[in-house]
Amino acid sequence: MPIIIFLANFQLIIEAIEHHEAVRYLTQEQRFCDLFEYHMKEVYRHTIICALIESFAFSLQACFAYINFACLYRLGVALIATKRYQPFNIFQVVETLNCASMSLLTFNAYIPEYMRARFNAGLIFDMIRQRPQIDSSSEAGHRFVSTSYHSRSAVIFRLLNLRFEEYRMIIQIQDVFGNIAMERVYFAYPSNRANVVLRSVTLNFPQGRTIALTGPSGCGNCAPIDLIERFYDPMDGVLSFDGLDSREINMRYLRQQMALIECEPTLFSCTIKENITYGLRDISQQQVEQAAMLARVHDFIRTLPEGYETRVDDNRVRLPPVEKHKIAIARAIIRNPRILLIDNSTSTLEPEEEQEVQDVLSHVRRGRTCIMATQYSWNTQRCDWIVVMKGGRIIEHGSHDQLMKKQGLYARLTRQQTFD
Repeated sequence: MPIIIFLANFQLIIEAIEHHEAVRYLTQEQRFCDLFEYHMKEVYRHTIICALIESFAFSLQACFAYINFACLYRLGVALIATKRYQPFNIFQVVETLNCASMSLLTFNAYIPEYMRARFNAGLIFDMIRQRPQIDSSSEAGHRFVSTSYHSRSAVIFRLLNLRFEEYRMIIQIQDVFGNIAMERVYFAYPSNRANVVLRSVTLNFPQGRTIALTGPSGCGNCAPIDLIERFYDPMDGVLSFDGLDSREINMRYLRQQMALIECEPTLFSCTIKENITYGLRDISQQQVEQAAMLARVHDFIRTLPEGYETRVDDNRVRLPPVEKHKIAIARAIIRNPRILLIDNSTSTLEPEEEQEVQDVLSHVRRGRTCIMATQYSWNTQRCDWIVVMKGGRIIEHGSHDQLMKKQGLYARLTRQQTFD
């Protein structure tokens, strides 16, 4: 119980510090102080009760021990009076029992700590024993390599007296082209299996084309991105890359072929350069600057006090939201991915900033398989193909002009957003 209250208090403190400006302009300082004091009083009350119970239990045990000693001494006196036992024998028995009882009494004081430690250790070991359905650290699965690698590797395998069929079982010989297919996919998030977000979805994402997934709120258009990144696996159906089931491909290698631009860009507590090259090695300053130029954030970074060495977590530097998005785009560019995933990446920006980011993305996604999940029609107009979803099903698909002529759900959403 105190642990839960302490965690609630820590969460309260973290929120008050992180959102201190909101707390101040809403004049809620006293409310946060009162909540903190209330939680601490609960901890104090619970601690006092536990201390009283433990003290009473210890006193009761000590009382029983001394009563036992009194009874033993009285029995010993009676036995000595019969002249069948010597005083030395009685003191041997009494002191032996005295040491044993004191040891048990001391051990008993640690029983609450032992029970707590055993409970916590059980939770830890249960967690260690758990095996995730999708193991990101697994080295199993196919890796795609270039066809130029085939001739050199085949010679090596012949020297090792391996048949070509055995060789193909170890590694798939072809490039990742970026052709993605979903066939009759059903999916629900593990936290809510009753809510099926994809229902018998069949989709093809051809190489080098930009496909937009759109629809009303809760339509399930973000779920394909989660499946393609293999954050989850489909409940039913097949997700394949270049004809190979996603479950058969090495996960680490597959994710290295992708870049994800999220709705809220994640910037780590390090320098801007380290954020752009995060997870990569042997990246030169020139490559970093080229990626930043393509993302149109190079000029902004140069205005910062320390340029690319400016730390993101420095309180002296506040990055505008649009520049955070551009840094995230530069991080995607420098990886040169075959597949680019965009998850509502501009939904938190102002219209002018959103247009600026969309201009950058329109250049970045050229030559790549790009999948964009968005609920805004002005983001989909530049896409090669648009898939409209509702209730986890595909309602209609086509280009922007084709869907506007159909006067269906897409046209209604577009007109509604235009009027808004």
